[in-house]
Amino acid sequence: MYRSIHRGEWEKECQKCLAYDKIIDPNGDTYYQESYDDLESHLENITNDFLRFANEFNQIPTACFELEPSSASH
Repeated sequence: MYRSIHRGEWEKECQKCLAYDKIIDPNGDTYYQESYDDLESHLENITNDFLRFANEFNQIPTACFELEPSSASH
């Protein structure tokens, strides 16, 4: 997600999201990044990594994804 957008203005917009620091570490790297040279042979690992990422992502409160958090959060 983070790597697919251009740095600069888009990055500044992303940083407004309260979930940013839960997804991107202080050095600007993503906490969740895996690279596979052959998708077919790594299908099980890719599936497991995706499910792990989805689980972690789902632990982040929805309000953290709002640019302007609502007063009703938490």
